[in-house]
Amino acid sequence: MKLVLIESPWKASNAVEQVRNSNYARNAMMDCIARGEAPFASHLLYTQVLNESIPEERSTGIEIGLLWGKYASKTVVYDDFGITSGMYFGIKRAMSEQREIEYRSIPGVCEILNPSLHVLCKEVCEFFGINFRTISSTARQEEIVIPRHVYFKVAREMFPSASLKTIGSVVCRDHATVMNGIRQIKFKHHIHAAYEKYCIAKDLKFD
Repeated sequence: MKLVLIESPWKASNAVEQVRNSNYARNAMMDCIARGEAPFASHLLYTQVLNESIPEERSTGIEIGLLWGKYASKTVVYDDFGITSGMYFGIKRAMSEQREIEYRSIPGVCEILNPSLHVLCKEVCEFFGINFRTISSTARQEEIVIPRHVYFKVAREMFPSASLKTIGSVVCRDHATVMNGIRQIKFKHHIHAAYEKYCIAKDLKFD
């Protein structure tokens, strides 16, 4: 068995996100074990005795974890929910210690751990009269592209802690596509009109 050091999101902006991050770290450990690896996730262990809200204790936990990481054959980065500052620090440490870095995702985990985005997307589909399978397809017709852009923008406003990658993963799109879709709403009048119509109907107060 290879020893691997897990990097996954931990620090959260609210209690719901913290539960998600905790469950995601456990899913990451199970994924490693299924690959025949021996994983170590310091953020699951040391947070049980160190206070994350105290900067000195948080730094101590990170440092202890990275010291253990010196014995790992690689650092595995689970990035379905983006890369946090703590993860970035771990990645830089792995690079400086010339440890192999592998980026991974867990199929279907976004839907399991972040169902709210899927609920929102389905509501947008229902409002515009299309189905979920269609909005996730490669179709480029306006009647499909516009609702997709509206979903991107509303998701960004409603779930500011969700990464563009996570928002896009719901409809099988990458972060660059999400960014472009949000930009289109700002610069194209007919798309902005559809977005505005949805917000008014749902009583959402966005810009």
